[in-house]
Amino acid sequence: MGAGAIGSLFGGLLAKAGNEVSLIGRKPHINKINKEGLFIEDLNGNHRIEIKATINPSLLEAPDLIILTVKAYDTEQAVKDVKLLFGAQTHLMCLQNGLGTEDEAGSILSNDRIIRGTTSEGALFLEPGKVRHTGK
Repeated sequence: MGAGAIGSLFGGLLAKAGNEVSLIGRKPHINKINKEGLFIEDLNGNHRIEIKATINPSLLEAPDLIILTVKAYDTEQAVKDVKLLFGAQTHLMCLQNGLGTEDEAGSILSNDRIIRGTTSEGALFLEPGKVRHTGK
């Protein structure tokens, strides 16, 4: 949830590794991905990744994991938007800048379903359908 730079990078890399992934994001980016695939640029060139993408989380089935990568100020609405996706085994990972987003998510969902993630990966949104992996 939050297919911007870091969300698209993680989703794309997880899909490339063989995981079933659906990106949830804004219309221009999602439309481009659905037409042409997701492109991840890195030091080795451009990589085209076939990945499911939608602007409407209600169209998806309950996943094992939702990785939340929206801006901290969008946390409450994003968690409410994906709450309907929660199944018996679903967990939410807050992989966002800022502190306290996991507490905010926990006030909407069960706290035992919230994971806090950190990363030193870097990503840059270049244009709809394309991100750059800027650092490992």
